[in-house]
Amino acid sequence: MKRSRVADRVVAYPWLVLTALIVSVPVFVLMLWFDFGFDRYFAFFGVVLSFVFPYLVDRRMNQRHPKKVVFIAASHSPFPSEIWNGIHQRLTSSNHRWSLSKIILPSEISGAELARVVRSELSNGADAMCLLPIHTDGEFWNSVERALFANVEVVLIDVKPPEYLLTTPGKPRPYYVASDYVEGGTLLGRAIVEDLQSDLSANAIVLMGPNQYFAGRSRCREILGEIATASLLPRVIAIPVDRWMPDRKVFETIGDAMSSMSASILIYCLHDGLSRPIVDLARSRGIDTSRLRIYAYDGLRSPDGRIEAIAHGDAFCTVDVRPIEQGELVGEILNEIRGAGERRGPFDRTTMPRLEKR
Repeated sequence: MKRSRVADRVVAYPWLVLTALIVSVPVFVLMLWFDFGFDRYFAFFGVVLSFVFPYLVDRRMNQRHPKKVVFIAASHSPFPSEIWNGIHQRLTSSNHRWSLSKIILPSEISGAELARVVRSELSNGADAMCLLPIHTDGEFWNSVERALFANVEVVLIDVKPPEYLLTTPGKPRPYYVASDYVEGGTLLGRAIVEDLQSDLSANAIVLMGPNQYFAGRSRCREILGEIATASLLPRVIAIPVDRWMPDRKVFETIGDAMSSMSASILIYCLHDGLSRPIVDLARSRGIDTSRLRIYAYDGLRSPDGRIEAIAHGDAFCTVDVRPIEQGELVGEILNEIRGAGERRGPFDRTTMPRLEKR
């Protein structure tokens, strides 16, 4: 966390003087009583002050003045709002004072445009940034580096930072908070295997990727790994995708794959937001949607607490990544840094996902 400005220190002085008097007067009386003399008293008092005062100044500034936390997210879904609710809940219930602000940007925003927003908030005096990007590039990661070197705490949510930000000696590293995508992929892979084994006429479609994101490639690797272990790959069509919202060409490929299957169709569709488009695609191809079993991801909930993709009848099951708990982890990190006055690991923290079925 950035240290408070000079004006913050001035505010702390009256309280420090009062503390000094409360401590020094009894010590002074005792030293006179035991005839230690003034010279020893002042030497002792000077040593005590040299150790105690910097600590007291820092503690007082930390208590009196709020630190500015900015949450910046690019998204097409309710996911950022749930993350924000967790952050807000954890920070506002702590003993520290925080100034919180939220910026939600369109999901189409480029890494370069997002970098400009990060630099702008850095100029506006942010003490900590919680970043949830979709599209990243070199300019975005340069803005993250710039914030870190300015002693601004950076917590990346859901998007794993590049390796050079984690391993380069002498560089401060960001924190990373996400769901355990390896575990989530394993849960979903086992669910698909179970259904393929119980329905011998069923076939599956697995959307693979996006590989440029750790979340996409790690869970897809585990899904296919579970299917391969069960020797069921011949009954699976894998379709690569390069973005979270596939283009028309990918949808045509998905439609062709569904049309080639005559019995039950199991589809892993990347995230909850694709469940309804997949159902609509099946209807447009004249496919009976009762044959579909859609396996989604995210587990986003409506205000009444229900998982939307399942409640609306689009998805058969989904993986709940527990975004509110992820937000609480972010708040926990910032509270730990502020309480300790220094950065502490672990720098990578995850929540454990849950499989939710209809």
